[in-house]
Amino acid sequence: MTRSARAVSIRQLPEKLDVEQGQIFFRELGSCMNVERPRIVLDCSMAREMDQYTAHLLLCCLEGAIKRNGDVRLAMVYPAALVNLELAGIAKLLRIFDTVDEAVESFQPGAMRKDSNGTRHQGWLPVVNGDARKIRS
Repeated sequence: MTRSARAVSIRQLPEKLDVEQGQIFFRELGSCMNVERPRIVLDCSMAREMDQYTAHLLLCCLEGAIKRNGDVRLAMVYPAALVNLELAGIAKLLRIFDTVDEAVESFQPGAMRKDSNGTRHQGWLPVVNGDARKIRS
């Protein structure tokens, strides 16, 4: 049995999201969400902080992907934004990577991931209480 590689969609999370911008973002994300097993990477490099609304929107994105047997991964999350995700209690639900490339590669079967010590691990490393990995400053 041969498996074909599915595309990974990469979307830029806006710097700030109010309700209107969030609805637009979620609607636009729908084009890559309405497939079987969506694989989405959200580039968070512009979002220096994430408020509760943004955290809720990320949960909605994750929920939509999971309903279709897919996943959403975050890349390039700033420390202040990561703290807010942890305070909201959702950082442990999301797979968070240092770079977009690492997040995309994590969708490949048997993907390896380096921790902050350079040790390679199978799969992904969850964010736990600030995480030991190097985070962009």
